[in-house]
Amino acid sequence: MGAGLREKFALWTHKCNVFMPQHPVPFPPALKISFSPVSMSRLDTILNPDNDYRSSPRSDIAPSPSQSPASPASSVSGPVEPKNYYVLNTPMPGHDPHPDCPDTLSCLPDTDGRPQHTLPIILRCAILGSPKKRLTIREIYSAMELKYPYYRTAGQTWKQSVRHHLSLNRLFERQPRPVTDPGFGSYWTVNLEAPPGTKRPRKRGRPTHETPDGLPRKRGRPRKVVISSDETEQLDHPPIATLVPQYDRRGDEAYHMDAMDMYDDEDDDESYEDNQFRLHHPEDDYESEEDMVMDLDLHRRSGTPNYDNHSGSASRGTPRLMPVHGFDGAGDLLDQLRAEMAGLRKQSADAVSVSMRISDQLSEAQAEAARAKAQLKALEKVLEEESRKRREAEKLASDEARRREDAEGALHRLQRHWSPSPSPDAGKERRSFKKARTIAPLYTGGPVAVTPDGQRLVTCLGEEALLTDLNQGTEICRFVGDTESITALCITPSGKHVVLFTSSMSLRIFDLPPPSSEPLSAPLHPTRVIARAHNAPVHVCKADPTSTYLASGAADGTVKVWDIARGFPTHVLRGHGGVVSALAWSFPVLGLGVDLGERTMRLVTGSVDTRVRVWDLAKCAEEAKAGKSARPEAVLEGHVSVPRGLDVSADGRWLVSGGRDAVVLVWDMKAKAEKKSKGKGKAREGPVLVKTVTALERVEAVGLLEEEVEVVGSSEGSKKLRFYTAGEKGVVRVWDGKDGSVIWTFGEEHPAAASEDQEEQRQILDAIYVPSTSTIISIHADQNLLFHSLPTGALSRQLIGFNDEIIDATFLRSPSASSSSETHIALATNSSLIRLYSTQTLDARLLSGHTDIVLSLASSASGTVLASGGKDRSARLWAPVPTSSTSANAHQDWSCVAHCEGHAGSIGALAFARQTSAAGGLKFMFTGSQDRTIKMWDLSSISALAEEDAEPAQCHSLCTHKAHDKDINALDVAPTDALLASCSQDRTAKVYTITYAAAAHAGAGARGELTLLGTCRGHKRGVWSVRFARHERVLATGGGDRTVRLWGLDKFDCLRVLEGHSNSVLRVDWLVSTEGGRAGGGEVVSAGADGLVKVWDVRGEECVATLDGHEDKVWALAVSADGKRIVSGAADSVVTFWEDCTEEEDKKHEEARAEMVLREQDFLNYVALQDYQRAIELALSLEHPGRLYSLFKDLASNATIDPSAQRPSITGHPAVDSVLRTLHPTDLARLLGYIRTWNARASTSAIAQRVLHALVSLRPAEDIPADVLEALIPYTERHLARVERLVRESYVVDFVLGEMDMHAEFEEDDRMDIELEGGRAVAVGV
Repeated sequence: MGAGLREKFALWTHKCNVFMPQHPVPFPPALKISFSPVSMSRLDTILNPDNDYRSSPRSDIAPSPSQSPASPASSVSGPVEPKNYYVLNTPMPGHDPHPDCPDTLSCLPDTDGRPQHTLPIILRCAILGSPKKRLTIREIYSAMELKYPYYRTAGQTWKQSVRHHLSLNRLFERQPRPVTDPGFGSYWTVNLEAPPGTKRPRKRGRPTHETPDGLPRKRGRPRKVVISSDETEQLDHPPIATLVPQYDRRGDEAYHMDAMDMYDDEDDDESYEDNQFRLHHPEDDYESEEDMVMDLDLHRRSGTPNYDNHSGSASRGTPRLMPVHGFDGAGDLLDQLRAEMAGLRKQSADAVSVSMRISDQLSEAQAEAARAKAQLKALEKVLEEESRKRREAEKLASDEARRREDAEGALHRLQRHWSPSPSPDAGKERRSFKKARTIAPLYTGGPVAVTPDGQRLVTCLGEEALLTDLNQGTEICRFVGDTESITALCITPSGKHVVLFTSSMSLRIFDLPPPSSEPLSAPLHPTRVIARAHNAPVHVCKADPTSTYLASGAADGTVKVWDIARGFPTHVLRGHGGVVSALAWSFPVLGLGVDLGERTMRLVTGSVDTRVRVWDLAKCAEEAKAGKSARPEAVLEGHVSVPRGLDVSADGRWLVSGGRDAVVLVWDMKAKAEKKSKGKGKAREGPVLVKTVTALERVEAVGLLEEEVEVVGSSEGSKKLRFYTAGEKGVVRVWDGKDGSVIWTFGEEHPAAASEDQEEQRQILDAIYVPSTSTIISIHADQNLLFHSLPTGALSRQLIGFNDEIIDATFLRSPSASSSSETHIALATNSSLIRLYSTQTLDARLLSGHTDIVLSLASSASGTVLASGGKDRSARLWAPVPTSSTSANAHQDWSCVAHCEGHAGSIGALAFARQTSAAGGLKFMFTGSQDRTIKMWDLSSISALAEEDAEPAQCHSLCTHKAHDKDINALDVAPTDALLASCSQDRTAKVYTITYAAAAHAGAGARGELTLLGTCRGHKRGVWSVRFARHERVLATGGGDRTVRLWGLDKFDCLRVLEGHSNSVLRVDWLVSTEGGRAGGGEVVSAGADGLVKVWDVRGEECVATLDGHEDKVWALAVSADGKRIVSGAADSVVTFWEDCTEEEDKKHEEARAEMVLREQDFLNYVALQDYQRAIELALSLEHPGRLYSLFKDLASNATIDPSAQRPSITGHPAVDSVLRTLHPTDLARLLGYIRTWNARASTSAIAQRVLHALVSLRPAEDIPADVLEALIPYTERHLARVERLVRESYVVDFVLGEMDMHAEFEEDDRMDIELEGGRAVAVGV
């Protein structure tokens, strides 16, 4: 670098000798030059450090009048003491100066918004606060962004302002980076002694200077002085003009780029712009165009001409002759030139000394670089040593991991040897679930009928009738309605027909499916429909014992008897005083003391006029033939209210009638044959009242029991008159018809209801006696059906017709169950009663105890104890009732054993301890309420089994914790009983540490406490559900933001976000399996308000199964202990049981894959054997259009013409033609579909057209559907046009080839054969 500078200086000296005198001129003494790295940026600054005001940032200070701007001695005679204009005498705003506090950024206040201080203050503090009191522009940016977050997101505009202030403010100075300092960009420092002012002045004009002759200079462009010929003759040499170098924009830019090579950073942008402005406006240095003086900058003088880009003339290197004013003769001019050359020599000497100094600095820099290289080599050796140590450490770690894997493998082998084999389902991913069964609405009000065998039940569900299998608990079929409600319903005694009457007064007769039939997917349609059977709605109907006739009673007091098989009325009985309320058939059974001649079919009717009428249908028919109106055989009066129930014994002797007057009347239908009149005349005709029984309730149903049936509590006897009643008190009573006493009461009488609505919900609307099963079915107003067993007196089955919205669900296990699987499921609905269903059948029980709607349910760790919380601000514990029955079908009952009271709001969340106590009992329970508190309850004194006639105990609260700011939605306890999780509508989930100490002795009490451990924040809406993972420290939550989030319990940060629901996620749970001591897969199941249940693979963050079985929000979700069953309950009152069928699906897929492989191999074998018929049929059955296309393509390419054949093959093989000719219509339609797809592409259209041509030729036109032809014609026309275009273009090719052959004939003699010999072309002949 020093040598290059010396060469430049020698070249400059040679150029300057042109104007130097020949005699030697002594060099001036060495100047005392203040050298700095800034002065190296420009060569003219090095040579004229004191002349050029542009080399110093302080050159705006005007010189004194006594000093001349061109005099170098005046500026280098001695250093000028600068004035300190930047001493801070007053404290800065927001900062009190003290001795130990420099002006740094830490002294300025922190703020998240835009800083309140100006940029000069911030820049000054940033630079002065650095260790070396200097910073590059990028370090200034970093310091400002670190101090004020505002600058991180404010864009790039503020950086331009920083560069602007650094370039123009006098306070800041730029210091070039030393050669030995690695990196890019100059440093910026603060000059506290700079004069006051905010900006450096821009040179809009030079201050007024004097010329050498003492005259003031004038501004303007210099003008040439025209010298006359006389003056020229006086001179002994040609005219000498002053050499004034002119600034050129292009040259200045080139020079500036040379000078700027030392700066490679963006911090010089503003200085560059300032220098460009100064370089491009050199006219500002002169005061007058006539009085310009020669500028002796070194880089402006050049002996080589520099031509302008536009004109090509020498504009820079060629000196211009300028007139000189103020001189009287040539001697003065020579003196001035000598003085200028003396100054140039002085400057050259100074430049030599500077270059020597630079050479010394370069040597020092090279030595420093050598030292740095040595240090770098040492560091590389250290790094290599560290890398070697790291590789050794990694090798040791891998060896340790291998040994650990070996140890774990040995441990697993040992565990398999000493522990039972794990379940094949454990640890497997569950991807498929099937709908096993559902608990759907069964009965919403209206009439009910039962088949004679008691196995199937017909109920009304809205506007349709539903047939249900009572043993399996499944729906068999539905009967199509006419969009009107069903008013009357009955099943014939033969069990073959179902008869419906609707509000439209139509009669609809259906054929009943056989008992062994499978459930039907399509609804059943009626076999016969009579549009207007009555003129008024029908309220009662009943079929005769022979299943031949049907009696129906309407609201207009008319009773019609219908022939079921033929569908026409045989009798019309009028005369009732209002709505017909009850019907009964009397047709004695042969063999019960009844002769064939005494068998008379009678019909007994009751109406709102309180009378009971007996009709002899044979006499009524005779009267109708005679043209008379039918009259009843007898009219029985004894009721004072509407008779609601009628029944006749099998022998036709006894008639019982019960009404809303709370009495039951027993009539003897054959009393006329035994009793005589005391007066004159014949014997008295008609039934006789023999007994009046007071029922003490409004009777809605009454019926006679068979004499041979065994009734609990009845005395021994072969022939007994017993009947049953059901009414407003909700119980079924069995009476002794002889003495009017109650034999047995089914159900419990409830105390007086607080409101009329509750009383109506409790009453019985109807009762049906089923002789085949000795069961009485009671239909209650609350849409429940109870099955009472007469021999045992117990409730054998209970069906809940309508559950309303399912709010919560949980599994329970019966203590008497032989296996550990769950036997029952508890449901909380929009009611105060808890539904307890069997997991196998529709049998259910109702648990009463709450006074308001039940909101939440939970089961204990053993699964035998149930907890419930409701709007009555209380929680109740339900324990199983001990039973001695060992039958698998025996239903387990639960009873309330304790209650927890103390909350000020509804209890919407419950959680049991996950572990049992040392004695195997309960430990504690948590309740969460709308009062935003969590209570911990001591359950150590509560028994896990209910005791008979024991009053519920009051639980003691251990602690109360204010948990959330809004309602608490869910609680969950960790498997170790160490943590409690809660979630709320305040969009957070919190985790608490549980501290529990059991009672040390009988007199002491347990202690419990909750301590907040962490809060999970991230949900954008309320959190509905929270669950701990069973085998990992992970927490799952579901919120109203439609996401499922997984949280780590170490830092409470979000690990996963599962998105897929289109509405709020209401419930989440983990699918786990603990069989064989292993945990199941990492699957999470979630239920949302979109009616979907989704199963998620946590590790893959994907939804592996979507279960669609609901039409409304899924509020309830329960998972069995083995993880194989999922129960979901929704607002559509449907409960769905989902069973894991992953193994079955995998097995089916494997079988299908194996079968596919075999069939593909068969296809290849058929093709190899040229058995094209089977090959084509197999390809069509496999639905492999690609293989079929390949077959047709190979046949077309390998087709040969057989000259001996009478008709050539169209497809390429006669066997294929025969196959296409005899193809089945189904396979033909499939093949045409493939052809349509092939024909749509130009690459496959040829084969498609070939096969289509074969089909059209070999088969009649009717076999090809019109829709396929419509799809084939457009593409076929397009292919035809393309082929025609190619044919036309081929004519051009033929023409060109023909012309080429014609010209070749003329040029045949001129052709020359060329051969290659050794890689060189050689002419053979001409």
